[in-house]
Amino acid sequence: MKRLLKVLVPAVSIVAYFWAPVSYAQLKTITGGGYQYPNGTVCAGCTLTLQLVVDATVISTGHVAPKQIVLTLDANGNIPANSQIWGNDQLQPNGTTYRAFLTAPGGGQIWGPQYFSIAGTSPIALQQLIPVSNPAVYFSNPAVTNLNNTFSGNNTFIGNLTATAGQNRIGGYKLNTKIFVDNNKYTTPEGALAACPARPAGCLVEHTDFTSTSAGFTVGGSPAVNYFGQQFQLYPAARINTNAKINVLDSAVLTGAGFNSSLIFPGASFPASTPMVDVGDNINAINMQLSNFRINPNGISGSTCIRARGINDVSSIWNVSCQNYLTNGLTIDGKSVVTGGHVVGSSFFAGASGAGDAISVNNTNGYDLFLRNSTVNNAGVQSTGAGLHITGTSTVGSQHIDIGHHVEKHTDGILLEGNGSVTAIGLDCGNGTVNCAHFKSTATGSMVLLNTHNNANSNSNPVILNDATKTNLSSVNPPAPNGVIPFYSHLGSSGTFTEFWQDINGLHWNTSSSAFGISSTAQINAPRFVFNEVSAPSGSANNDVCYGDSTAHALKCSYNNGTFFNQSQTVASGTATMTTAAITTLTCGTSVTVAAAGVAPTDIIIANSNAAATTPNGFLTLNAWPTSGNVNFAYCNPTAASQTPAPETVNWRVLR
Repeated sequence: MKRLLKVLVPAVSIVAYFWAPVSYAQLKTITGGGYQYPNGTVCAGCTLTLQLVVDATVISTGHVAPKQIVLTLDANGNIPANSQIWGNDQLQPNGTTYRAFLTAPGGGQIWGPQYFSIAGTSPIALQQLIPVSNPAVYFSNPAVTNLNNTFSGNNTFIGNLTATAGQNRIGGYKLNTKIFVDNNKYTTPEGALAACPARPAGCLVEHTDFTSTSAGFTVGGSPAVNYFGQQFQLYPAARINTNAKINVLDSAVLTGAGFNSSLIFPGASFPASTPMVDVGDNINAINMQLSNFRINPNGISGSTCIRARGINDVSSIWNVSCQNYLTNGLTIDGKSVVTGGHVVGSSFFAGASGAGDAISVNNTNGYDLFLRNSTVNNAGVQSTGAGLHITGTSTVGSQHIDIGHHVEKHTDGILLEGNGSVTAIGLDCGNGTVNCAHFKSTATGSMVLLNTHNNANSNSNPVILNDATKTNLSSVNPPAPNGVIPFYSHLGSSGTFTEFWQDINGLHWNTSSSAFGISSTAQINAPRFVFNEVSAPSGSANNDVCYGDSTAHALKCSYNNGTFFNQSQTVASGTATMTTAAITTLTCGTSVTVAAAGVAPTDIIIANSNAAATTPNGFLTLNAWPTSGNVNFAYCNPTAASQTPAPETVNWRVLR
């Protein structure tokens, strides 16, 4: 445009148009020009006429502004020095422009009319003004209606701009701290972000509804004082084909219009074994937000949708859809930099065939929240990994909370390894998930589960599998009606643990230690206790300890740190009616046999009369002995005379 003006416009010595004395300090100084004839020669002595399109008054004084100004160009085609004019931003009504004509010294018109808005900071160089179409308007604080205007180049709008009545389109690229990737001035995200300063006030880049190709870009930066960050927003139907990863650093917001409509997709040269979105620099602890868009690595080898390192506090990943990854959907790694306290929620992870973990959490500080996520397989085949895999060496006592998690087609719904702990509420597994909740033998933390469900197309699939305790609670009934275990708790490791759960059979307690402790005021009402058999524990002073012995297969007890002895067991009990036939001297009478199921010859019989002894029974001895399935009794006569027993009933009990 500038060259066009130089071709069309030559220089002017001013025929100054002076008007009545007013506050000249308010006038704007105009300079330059450099106008030429069409053949390129200087337009010396030519006349530049500037006419207001409409009558106008000066806003500050109320004076009527001159309708026309005539300037004579000097030998260089410029207007004279100290030429002044009322700027369009000083006049009312709003939206005035100047109509410009250039004529030769002989009166012939060289060009015109063209329309200019002379506005802005004084002095104003005429050669830098861009003509606008019929007519151009300048907005200081107006609402403009019923005008059709096109703005091109770099235009600055000051004050409040209101566009009404009909379709309005701004082809500009920056409104204060907002920049557009619109396939016009900025065609790539990285180009727009380069023009979007993160300080002092922060900046917003909006990607409009077209497909851009990127060489990779970074949103946000390193934590610093007075750093306000960047926000990158994808419109509905916006798509980025990126050939390198997208970096999300501190104070960054990467967001879209919905996890179906805004898409990040790999370009033709996107590298293998690379996360598509890489959060954090693995040096600094950061805060950031990802939300409302879809990532599809398209099955690239080793692909991960999102890798996050160093995310903390207010960091969140929300309403993100991740599809067709092969390594992990989301990897959160705190091995090198403090990581924890973040939220991952309302997101959808669907791996490609052969995918690993949907969400992998490694070496973090915990205190993170996973809320209402779905982890499935996009190909409808089994994933080898877990829906949520917690592993590594976490900060001691670190907690991970998982609420409302739905899992399909994974080996494990939740897999716990390392020293982290997990609390899951409403874990729902199905459609091919093998183990809904899996505590590995290498885990040393705790696992607490409320209302865990597995109905994974196989009644034998565990709702809960604990490698450390060998507990396997399958989805059949019993123990799990409708595949649900309402409560489960595990604390410790494979060597030292306490395990407690509820199923249809009741409450169950399993521990590697020696005792189940009850306070002096506690009361237990239960139909049964189960002692898992273990090797001999240690007794303790002032305590009475019992356990199930894995060698003797018996309950043993120690009282006040004494030796552990087998506890007796009553195998059978009953009564026997004794004989009344005469028994000769020094012989035993007829045996009385009573059937007693389960009695073995090695058992012990305790027997006694059910009434006080009378003569002659008091002279006789009662002999009792066990045989397989029976107890046997006989009177023996140690006296020198024959004895005839009186009727008698014997009470007996068999001990083992």
